[in-house]
Amino acid sequence: RSHGSNYAPYREAGREAVRLFQACLNPPALPGAGLSTRLSDGPLVDWFVADLRYDRERRGGRLAPAGTLAAVRSWALGLTRPGVLVLGQPLFLEPGGAFDATPANFAADYEALWRALEAAPYEVLVLSGDVHHSRATHLSLPGARRVFGIVSSPAVHIPTVASTVTGSLSAQDRGAVRAPSGVRYGGASATL
Repeated sequence: RSHGSNYAPYREAGREAVRLFQACLNPPALPGAGLSTRLSDGPLVDWFVADLRYDRERRGGRLAPAGTLAAVRSWALGLTRPGVLVLGQPLFLEPGGAFDATPANFAADYEALWRALEAAPYEVLVLSGDVHHSRATHLSLPGARRVFGIVSSPAVHIPTVASTVTGSLSAQDRGAVRAPSGVRYGGASATL
């Protein structure tokens, strides 16, 4: 379905299904920013929900349209209080394999996201999911700025038969998904 003559119709059907599903759940999208939106939580924190999957191109292409990345950058530079950037996948991951691309597989857009976080006047928490593990981390950027990360994957909380009987936690949150010791973007790096 991802190659040849099947690609275009499956891609369009998938995009329309995602758009319809998200339209009834999410606030209105920002003009020119795909399905991304911005939320405000009173005086405490400013939220940006960046949809980096709807308009993603194949590996080697774009992670998101230029308008989406420009909206993230504008939000980050305009913060007047701490911010929360919500993403479908963690930024704190190594590039993915042949069948599971991560944001790091899209070098130019990945760098643009990190540069926006680096330039933000306040610290940012990146809230994401997708990897079937939950964790909390922070990265130290050049210049003493930090970016915090929380991965909250609901799959780790699905009880198994054994955990239901014994009352223990599920073992889904154990495994070989590694967090990198740092993140490289362009000529810069951040340390986990």
